[in-house]
Amino acid sequence: MGAGGADGESSVPPIKRRRGRVVAYAAVATTIALILGLMAWQVTADDRGRALPSAIAQGDRPPAPDFELPRLDRDGTLRLSALRGNAVVLNFWASWCDPCKDEAPLLQAAWERYRDDGVVVLGVDNEDLTSDARAFMRRYGLTFPNVRDGEGSVKRKFGLIGYPETFFLDAAGRLAFHVPGAIDADTLEQGIQAARAS
Repeated sequence: MGAGGADGESSVPPIKRRRGRVVAYAAVATTIALILGLMAWQVTADDRGRALPSAIAQGDRPPAPDFELPRLDRDGTLRLSALRGNAVVLNFWASWCDPCKDEAPLLQAAWERYRDDGVVVLGVDNEDLTSDARAFMRRYGLTFPNVRDGEGSVKRKFGLIGYPETFFLDAAGRLAFHVPGAIDADTLEQGIQAARAS
């Protein structure tokens, strides 16, 4: 065994060892900086979304974040801003969510009652397989438009804290009313009237 010891580092000149360590440390530091940057961006985006319910509760009507997502009820995509001119009931749901199952018939009834009066019910499915979401729609006879937020980007824009959650937009695309959690018939009606009163 040579004077360099058992670790084999004696065959690498000290200057190269130091350079290799510097490069390794720089790579680790760059990776950490990227991760922290992404986390800060995500927190900022989530904070903007989380501020929406507070603004609505204070009587403000902030603009709803726009999005375009693939449709579940037919081919193509749907952009939220394309619904301007209508009041919109924007319901976030998932097929595995028990309260979503309870409120699905209420949302369908609202769609049937108000669709000819300028009210659109729009479902946004989250954290689901497409096949499960479509099976849910068939099971509950949902005929209103539904889209899939597969990556959760829209969920973050609206600052969702759980499922279900419902936002009501006025004809100008501003948020007029918000219901965290399951909705009942009276609250659904209250939200629709708030959205229509623009």
